[in-house]
Parts: sequence; structure tokens; C-alpha cells
Amino acid sequence: MHHFHSLLLKLTTLENRILQYETRLQSLLTTNQSEMTDQISILQEEWTRKLRGKDTEIEGFRRDLVGIIEALQLLHDQSN
Repeated sequence: MHHFHSLLLKLTTLENRILQYETRLQSLLTTNQSEMTDQISILQEEWTRKLRGKDTEIEGFRRDLVGIIEALQLLHDQSN
């Protein structure tokens, strides 16, 4: 009977250790997920700013091209 109680105690101890391990693992996963979410948000903000800057550059380039085309059309019309 003593052997049975000893095995039962070992089993209970093992189950408790497994539960603690799972709890620590879940805590680590939650922390890592939170950190990754924060990093993703930072990267999204950074790339959004970069894209807006590029959009502004492209818009300026487009305006310059429109001005050049209008000037060329005016020169073409004056030569005819």
C-alpha cells in the first residue's frame, strides 16, 4: 500500500510540474505575441510614413511632367 501512495505522490508531483510548465509556456507565448504585435504596429507606421512620402514625391513629379507637357504643347502650337 505504501508503494501505491508513493506512486500516487510522484504522479501528483509530475502533474503539478507539467501544469506549472504549461502555465509558464502560455505566459511566454502571450508575452511574445504582445511584443510581436507591438513590433508589427511600429513597422506598419514606419512603412505608412515612407509610402506617404513617396506618394508626395510622385505627385510632385507628376505636376512637373504636366508642366513640361503643357510647355511643349505651347511651343508646338506657337511653331504652327
